[in-house]
Amino acid sequence: MVLGFIGDVLKTVAKVVGVDSVSSAVATVKNAISENDELQTELRKLELEEKKLLLAETQSLHGLYSTELQSGDKFVRRARPAMLWLCLGLLLVNFGLIPLFNSFASYFGWTPVVITIPDLPEPLYYLIGTIFSVYTGARTWDKAKKNGGK
Repeated sequence: MVLGFIGDVLKTVAKVVGVDSVSSAVATVKNAISENDELQTELRKLELEEKKLLLAETQSLHGLYSTELQSGDKFVRRARPAMLWLCLGLLLVNFGLIPLFNSFASYFGWTPVVITIPDLPEPLYYLIGTIFSVYTGARTWDKAKKNGGK
């Protein structure tokens, strides 16, 4: 009901403005920009500024990684691997040790640890997967650069 009303309003606005669809609106904007040299110049300046910002961000991250690797503090150099070990430990406890303890507990008549597997929140699995993926990708990239892309 509401969507139909919004659609009718958009059709009316399109008729008033002279634009029939999204593609014609995009074409109208492209034509307006291509006919105006001043807008094209400003657009190129914006694109150049965006590339400069991206390059500066990449260089600052490279500097940060280099500083981390050259640090004398072992924890700083091993912070990312430590995060991976933490994730592995969490999975090991949840899916290894607790079920193992519960099987022994049921065998010997002890009170088992009440936990339903998987007891971890779903976003945590996404976080662990992202950490592993990014770290593995970064290490692969570093090794490829070190070996000359071989």
